[in-house]
Amino acid sequence: MSVIKNYILPHPPIMIPQIGKGDEVNVESTIKAISNITDEIAQIKPDTIVIISDKAPYYSDYIHMFSKGKKTGDLSEFGAKEIEFTAEYDIKLQKNIDRLAKEFDFPAGLEKADYQKIDYATIIMLYCLVQKYVDFNIVNVGLSNLSLEDHYTFGKIIKKASDELDRKVVCIASCDTSRDVAFSDEFLDIIKENPNDIFKDELKDTFSEFDVVKALAVLNGTFGDYNGEKNYSIKSNIYNFENPFEVGYLVAGFEADKKGSADVIKKDISKYDSEDECIKLARNAVETFLQTKDIVVAEEIINTDSDLFKEKAAVFVSIYNNDNIRGCIGSFSPIQKSIAHEIVANAINAATRDVRFMPITAKEIKNLSFVIDVIHKEQKVNLLDELDQNKYGVIIVSKDGKKGIILPNQANIDSVQMQLSILKQQVCLPENAKFGEDYELSKFEIQRHGAL
Repeated sequence: MSVIKNYILPHPPIMIPQIGKGDEVNVESTIKAISNITDEIAQIKPDTIVIISDKAPYYSDYIHMFSKGKKTGDLSEFGAKEIEFTAEYDIKLQKNIDRLAKEFDFPAGLEKADYQKIDYATIIMLYCLVQKYVDFNIVNVGLSNLSLEDHYTFGKIIKKASDELDRKVVCIASCDTSRDVAFSDEFLDIIKENPNDIFKDELKDTFSEFDVVKALAVLNGTFGDYNGEKNYSIKSNIYNFENPFEVGYLVAGFEADKKGSADVIKKDISKYDSEDECIKLARNAVETFLQTKDIVVAEEIINTDSDLFKEKAAVFVSIYNNDNIRGCIGSFSPIQKSIAHEIVANAINAATRDVRFMPITAKEIKNLSFVIDVIHKEQKVNLLDELDQNKYGVIIVSKDGKKGIILPNQANIDSVQMQLSILKQQVCLPENAKFGEDYELSKFEIQRHGAL
């Protein structure tokens, strides 16, 4: 036994009567198509259904599976708390996938933090499935910012793990398609012709930003390679496609004529392989906290031999969404026991406690970038001529003890006078306040990690 058939199914909550309250007629053809799929699955009688959800925990550099034996979720966020499921996970298959990923040094498995509840896209799949078939366990998988090739390889790991346990498996990608009509049209054409065409050089760079394409890459991988290449015997069937609310709802099925192999497991080269330790810590801290409220253990993210655990320093963490600042938090002096722990604390605070911005949400994760500034060589300023807005950050202390700080080399700050003007505003001093009489200054250098 192995992976028998795969599907892409949408998850519009409105198709559930308790939520739609009559409006489900707007997605009637989607509902009928999904009903036909669940009939097929009931006939296949799989032992396990792998649900790949675009609403499950999303980590940039890691494909995560829910790790508990049982987990509960409901649709209370859509006003239907009564629709609740407790999922039974296929622990043996999960552990086998995790073991194989570790064996091949592949970034996937059970190591990251879970949501407290099952995500709503998975709950909606369970709602549809149990109308027709109940004798199954699940494996619940998220997506990542890794390449399409890596998502394909993860599919091969699912296949290999299923083969070893003699599991009969069906995989479902619970994903909406896109609001991008041009993409949806091209994506449908590819599915009709050959699903593995998503890997063509002229397509994969732009297509890889869409979660449904990443999910399809996983599905394709579960059919394995054939004669050392991707399995081009995959047949597809589009049961339905509609976009009544400017979101594409695709119902499609996939199966392979030829039995593929999952013997070759190789990780694609990724930007995360050589990621700066400071950025890696900040990113993992924010991604984990936004999704689970868990605080990562720094020693589990980077090597404990790192100098980041041996030194103390003040740290500022700046977070950007598509180059727009979303938060920046730091301190005048070190608070935590090491630079590593300073980064974790300030990254979470920058994401959630910078009062100038709304807190960052989990939906923003895939677009976030980080800049870490570690403060070094703080020294008292005796003359204003010692300052340089590009080289030095500045700390101001007013006569009544108020403090302010500005980092060096900031966009749109092109003079020392501009630095001083901003600092005076921070401590409520007038523009004509005098250095040495009304306030004192110290300057510092930074070690910057990441790019503005």
